[in-house]
Amino acid sequence: EPYNNLAVLFADNGQYDKARVALDNAIRTNPAYATAYVNLGDVHARLASQAYDKALQLEPSNSSVKSKLTMLRTLTGSAEGKVQAVAAVAAPAPAPAPAPTPTPAAKPVAAAPVPAPAPAPTPAPVAAKPAVAATPAPPPAPAAAKPEAKPEVKPEAKPDQKAIAKQAQDIEVDEILTAVHGWAKAWSDKDVKSYLAYYGNDFETPKGESHKDWADERRDRIEGKSRIEVKVESPVVNINGTTATVKFRQVYASDRLKADSRKVLTLTKQNGKWLIKQEHAGS
Repeated sequence: EPYNNLAVLFADNGQYDKARVALDNAIRTNPAYATAYVNLGDVHARLASQAYDKALQLEPSNSSVKSKLTMLRTLTGSAEGKVQAVAAVAAPAPAPAPAPTPTPAAKPVAAAPVPAPAPAPTPAPVAAKPAVAATPAPPPAPAAAKPEAKPEVKPEAKPDQKAIAKQAQDIEVDEILTAVHGWAKAWSDKDVKSYLAYYGNDFETPKGESHKDWADERRDRIEGKSRIEVKVESPVVNINGTTATVKFRQVYASDRLKADSRKVLTLTKQNGKWLIKQEHAGS
């Protein structure tokens, strides 16, 4: 869900390329995530619509582009490009079982009427009048069963935009640190091709030489060593849009030199990858 919710933020800001990358990551993490596939289709539709709009600006009379754009808008409708967020909350409680029907209270038994005393006969001098037995009181009626209280069902929480933004920030930091550690490993392995791939084509060479001349010099210096070990320690990342600065302690050792120094790398995000634009010593 973090990648899908990150795509929601990007799509809401019109950053459909970034939304596409986030959804690709969501599907790669969970291939059975249906919502991510639906959102990816919507993002692709939005990107296609933008491309056709741009084509029409360049060739307003192109009827083929017009018909494709009309068809795309008809298919996507008003919901075009709208991706769905998924709240990172617990599943709602299951619906409670229906309360049992209360047993009706038993009707009280009516008391038997007390018979009226018979008229007294002419009393004999010695006969005593018999006592009339009292009718027993009826048993108390059973108390009616109380209906079972229904548990309170809380409405589903909406996605927390601050939490989603924090997730997006954490994902970017992880990607940047992965790039920096990968750069150091390629250097340590003397894998020059992979090492140079961590630098962008817009890398600002230290002496102002061409990118090719700088790359050739780096290749000679790396391949000329019998052993190289580069460690990145205590990195601190600062992100500003598509630019990131990473400050760290670089521990370098080779068959000829050992050095422990501070280094700063400036990276920019290009086509979904963080690449080095500047490299210099210092804090």
